[in-house]
Amino acid sequence: MRYLIILLLLTVSCVQTKHERELYLGELYFAPLRMGSFYNVSDSVKMKFLHIMDTMNIERVDSTDRIFYELFQKIKADGLLYKPFVDLRQSDSTFVKLYLDSADYNKIKKYKWKDLLESGNKVTLWGRSKYLGRYGGEFRYCTELIEVEVSNGQTYPEKAGKFRIDNYE
Repeated sequence: MRYLIILLLLTVSCVQTKHERELYLGELYFAPLRMGSFYNVSDSVKMKFLHIMDTMNIERVDSTDRIFYELFQKIKADGLLYKPFVDLRQSDSTFVKLYLDSADYNKIKKYKWKDLLESGNKVTLWGRSKYLGRYGGEFRYCTELIEVEVSNGQTYPEKAGKFRIDNYE
């Protein structure tokens, strides 16, 4: 009987850990250079970029540019070009660009990089997401934002360096 209870407890803890791994999206990361959609981008930049992508000869590009082009087409087809996004740092120090609906983004944009650094806090996002592709890091779309958790910890990057760190707005 004792072994049965131990086995049951181990099974429940393993399932919970797997469930938490599936829901973990990452920690809010304030990248100095952010480009992932046309959200808050001027019309002239949008038009230039779209012109380049529309006139690109896909047969002549190298493999890296082809991967970028295919990811761009996927983001465009999924209707994410004008959606807000955030950069996330995952526990293994990889980075994810996470696209969100405006309602979910409004829950996140109130957190400011400097305030988080000064208070010694970090913001962790929990939810479900859909994989879009990879170009340098993963690109994902948040299908359900479950929790925005503020806890003690390091917000990255720790300092701005040569580039100014902008908050999400």
